[in-house]
Amino acid sequence: MALYFILGLTLGRLSLRFSEPPAQSDEDFSVTLPMEAPTDSKYSMPTSDLSGSFNAFRSTCQLAIIKGQLYKDLYSPAAEDRPLSQVIASVGVLDEKLQEWKRSIPPEYQPEKAVADGHRSKISPVLLLLHYSYFHCVIAIHRRVVARGLSTGTDLLEKDDFTSSPASLSNPRVLLSTSLCTKAARASINLTKYLSQDNTPLFG
Repeated sequence: MALYFILGLTLGRLSLRFSEPPAQSDEDFSVTLPMEAPTDSKYSMPTSDLSGSFNAFRSTCQLAIIKGQLYKDLYSPAAEDRPLSQVIASVGVLDEKLQEWKRSIPPEYQPEKAVADGHRSKISPVLLLLHYSYFHCVIAIHRRVVARGLSTGTDLLEKDDFTSSPASLSNPRVLLSTSLCTKAARASINLTKYLSQDNTPLFG
């Protein structure tokens, strides 16, 4: 079962990077999300409150599922001709799913938080990859809005194929897409300082 989700994560990364359809759809997998981290890996991390541990493997699998939906809704051939209003709606939904995923992680291991606290001189390769994947998702989601040249509510109203009021947006973060992409790109670059020669291939 673990192999299926690792494969899914890899395919999701490749699909987003090259804008090519995955070799296998998420719907083809019938297994459920793993509840426990593999015992022979470093995916299980202790939490500071000692109430349990953080299952980074499960979080990685959940992020892979979001990536699959991201490709399907924003980058697949079927998504190319979608009206702007539908693209905006998908960006808002996907961003909320990603933020919900982030909130499900213990604060000390959340992207931006763990690095900003500076309480680790070295971050594990597993956590680095998880953070890098998160920032990549932020950029992949919001660049669909940035590519349309939209950054304010007025920009939305000026588009002929977007007739709804900006106030009706379910996720107002859509109007911050340019800033969110910039911050995510800078955060990704900042992660490189924690890389060692041993785990650099993980980011290839």
